[in-house]
Amino acid sequence: METLRSGIAQGVDAIKTILKRWTTDLRWETVLELEELAASELRQVEAAVPEFYALLSESVLPMEG
Repeated sequence: METLRSGIAQGVDAIKTILKRWTTDLRWETVLELEELAASELRQVEAAVPEFYALLSESVLPMEG
């Protein structure tokens, strides 16, 4: 979760780079944890990246490597 939180501060490209390293399951687990512990940061992501939840799917944002 801390990795995603640091990416949030760096912007959309950083968020995408982080998500590309994770499976869909890990992406969702992290977002659910973020919702619980840092909901205001998640709201910022939702506002900045309207397609954020679509990016959690590997079919939309394929995992690298």
